[in-house]
Amino acid sequence: MFVAVFGFVLFVPPLLSVFDQGHQVLHVPVVWVYLFGAWAVVIALVTVLVRRSG
Repeated sequence: MFVAVFGFVLFVPPLLSVFDQGHQVLHVPVVWVYLFGAWAVVIALVTVLVRRSG
């Protein structure tokens, strides 16, 4: 349940608008770097929880 709520908070539009300022990192918009990074964090958390449960 925690990961679902955490994932929801990471992808709400007010938080996304913070990263959507037009800046770039290595010619990639910062919002895309944030989206894929947050997605990877959610997947990693789910992986850790599944391995712990058994």
